[in-house]
Amino acid sequence: FRSLFESSPHAGLVLNRSGVVVLANSRAEYLLGCPQGELAGKAIEDFLLSGYQSLWPGGGNEALLDGDGQEEVVEAHARRQDGSELPVRLTVSRLRFAGEDLLSLALDDASERNRTATLRAHEASHDALTGLPNRTLFLDRLEHALARARRSKRPLAVVFLDLDDFKLVNDTRGHD
Repeated sequence: FRSLFESSPHAGLVLNRSGVVVLANSRAEYLLGCPQGELAGKAIEDFLLSGYQSLWPGGGNEALLDGDGQEEVVEAHARRQDGSELPVRLTVSRLRFAGEDLLSLALDDASERNRTATLRAHEASHDALTGLPNRTLFLDRLEHALARARRSKRPLAVVFLDLDDFKLVNDTRGHD
């Protein structure tokens, strides 16, 4: 168990029924910026800021501890020992070890995934060449503006500018 736990690519924590760390792996030390020895004995509230509370109804962990093989995955925010925060993907499952019900937490840094999602959302609503908002974003904003104008009973104007043969300018002079 210890060998598997230590070699996991995830930051691993094992918590008791009270939400106190019993065991941490070296990846948890790296992710949370806190030595493994110092993580042991800390309460979950000491390093998880938000997003995990739904997993601990009433603070007693009953939902997962009394379940049979269920696993929960949530987005949460962790606080590193230096005070910085990072988004994490938290996978929590029940673990029975030496006759005791424990919780196994696998934490993964979600920063890169969040950056990728933000980038994709930007790419979907902006022109790749100019970085300007595209038709999709325009139509979305126009819909919101029309709704706001209807609610406030104020007029709304849209100006459309068309440049004839602009493609020819791009082709002969270049995009820059």
